[in-house]
Amino acid sequence: MEKIKRFIKKYIKFLFVFCLAGAGIFCFWNSCRGQVQTFFDDKGNLISKILSTGEPAYQRFENAPLSIEKIGAEGEEPKSQGYIVQFQEKPLINKWQEFQEAEKVKKKRGLFALPTINSQFQLYQSSFNSKFLSNKSSLSGAVSNFDQKIQKEFKNVFNGIALDISAKEAEEIKKLNFVKNVYPNYEVKALLTDSVPLINADDVWGLGYNGTGITIAILDTGIDYTHPDLGGCFGPECKVIGGYDFVNLDSDPMDDHGHGTHCAGIAAANGTLKGVAEDALLLAYKVLDSGGSGWDADIIAAVERAVDPNQDEDY
Repeated sequence: MEKIKRFIKKYIKFLFVFCLAGAGIFCFWNSCRGQVQTFFDDKGNLISKILSTGEPAYQRFENAPLSIEKIGAEGEEPKSQGYIVQFQEKPLINKWQEFQEAEKVKKKRGLFALPTINSQFQLYQSSFNSKFLSNKSSLSGAVSNFDQKIQKEFKNVFNGIALDISAKEAEEIKKLNFVKNVYPNYEVKALLTDSVPLINADDVWGLGYNGTGITIAILDTGIDYTHPDLGGCFGPECKVIGGYDFVNLDSDPMDDHGHGTHCAGIAAANGTLKGVAEDALLLAYKVLDSGGSGWDADIIAAVERAVDPNQDEDY
């Protein structure tokens, strides 16, 4: 029992719910079948693949290849909008985690040598930003009207840039030595398939864990924060404490579809309905539009914001 408690206490701090039930960063259980699945591996690589019809996503997660299969649902080509270019250097949060692990080893050995972890990270961050600008400058020589083709830039959980470029330009960019890979910016779409796996949440409740002190990021169609079971308001004093609309590019992530609100309720409703973590707070990141569609690049941008909501680079 104590081992279970320690495990939950250690890892619940890193809980994020990416509730994109058809395709997206994580596709859960039986909801993701015959769709494009996109997520990151432990090295910050973007992974997209097509899940064969009838096979739950979780059974394929660990063995997913580090490449994109250009086969859509039911054999159709997935819709894409430009490409996502991945640079060679590790994203910032990966390096931050490396410094943290090294610090733990030092402390175990009774070593407290300078420089501190913060100063080490600041040095890496400075070098990283310089290299990022250098990579962009080099790309500008390979892509005409480069500045106009930039869609988004990523540094925290993924190191790269989304560009509105052609397949031919993408193939040329792949040859550059500072480029690790190039991925199509696939369209993703929410499905309304009901999928409620038995997760034995009541066992965790019995241990005294109900989400207190935890913040869950919902990446979906937004959240209807006016719903009484989700706090009825939006802001620092509410259950939905913040968020962003990556579809309409504003600070109001109101749900205009319904799927995100449904997922938020499963995660943390506290009213007539009770969610898995009823006392958890929520961050709403709208990455899917009123039709339930969106793009990989917006999902990556939302994950970046989720790990650094205040955008102060304090992970």
